[in-house]
Amino acid sequence: AVTLAIGTNPAGGTLAGTKTVNAVAGIATFSGLWLDQAGTGYTLVASAGTLTGATSGGFDIAAAAPARLAFTGQPSSATAGVAIAPTVTVGIQAAFGNTVPGATAAVPVALGANPGGGTLTGTRTVNAVSGIASFETLSLDQAASGYTLAATAAGLPAATSAGFAVVPAAAAQLGFTVQPGTAQGAEAITPSVRVAVQDAYGNTVTTAADAVTVALGANPGGGTLSGTATVSAVGGLATFADLRIDRRAAAYTLAVTAGGLAGATSAGFDVRLTFATVSAALGDHTCGVTTGDVAYCWGGNGFGQLGDGTTTAPTSPVAVAGGPTFPTVSAGDLCTCGGTTGGPAHPWGRTGAGQIGGGAITSRRHPSAAHTGCRHRR
Repeated sequence: AVTLAIGTNPAGGTLAGTKTVNAVAGIATFSGLWLDQAGTGYTLVASAGTLTGATSGGFDIAAAAPARLAFTGQPSSATAGVAIAPTVTVGIQAAFGNTVPGATAAVPVALGANPGGGTLTGTRTVNAVSGIASFETLSLDQAASGYTLAATAAGLPAATSAGFAVVPAAAAQLGFTVQPGTAQGAEAITPSVRVAVQDAYGNTVTTAADAVTVALGANPGGGTLSGTATVSAVGGLATFADLRIDRRAAAYTLAVTAGGLAGATSAGFDVRLTFATVSAALGDHTCGVTTGDVAYCWGGNGFGQLGDGTTTAPTSPVAVAGGPTFPTVSAGDLCTCGGTTGGPAHPWGRTGAGQIGGGAITSRRHPSAAHTGCRHRR
């Protein structure tokens, strides 16, 4: 019995077929041997019991016909907008994975799994050279993990790459990820406004901790923005939890800035006033309390009876300044009184007839606690 095995194995091939044959008339014939890997310089070694072995001359194994595609250079993690490196390569292979050197077919690639909704750019169809298609300029714009590429070629089964990730590029701009919604006057805008530090492609830069400042952009109502106006980003996000605007109007906008980054302007939003109670004075002013216990007044203001710290007489509601929230408010003769829950009344306005108590001898333009209570002349 004579046995054959691989001697020199330049491509790591496997010898298959009937490898042990009994000699007939002194000759052992091996008619079904084959190797799976193309290569140059194979040899075979023959052995039989105690006989001296023999080694064949060298021979080559050529690749079979094209049968499939395979990613011979897998895509690796990349930065948004930057070409994937090292270069992605796709091989045209025979059935056993040998690259077919003479193959020159056109190989297109496209996104397979697309977890970030990204766009693949660069040269996406390449003709194979010596059986290999090289994609040197592929890039993606949206950061996410788990992308794959899919390669196709006429007459061959498609191939899918291993998964890979795209990470954000450098911080370049700001963007609203939670826009301001319709709000009640002088009450916090909900849900909280949120601003992201983003790269040029709109990806949130999760390592960013920039200080982000918000201000009014369009201000159709002449309102005042209050709350924490500068917030440091955490995980690339700056959250503004207590922003409020005191004057009602439609189509306000917010503008955000941060050093070295392009700013952003929010979508338009409205500020409304919904009054739970309204009190009209015998004089010439009116006050109301919103559903959030915020007092507003409008009309005559010669003695500060609107409580906004001025003597200007507006025709639309202005928020009462400098006091607590008021479940009730009563507009009197050139003065106003706000009632608190479990605390003293807070009057403001004319004092000449002792209307606002507390022994005051001058008009008050904003609320202060009364010692003797409010006295309105009707």
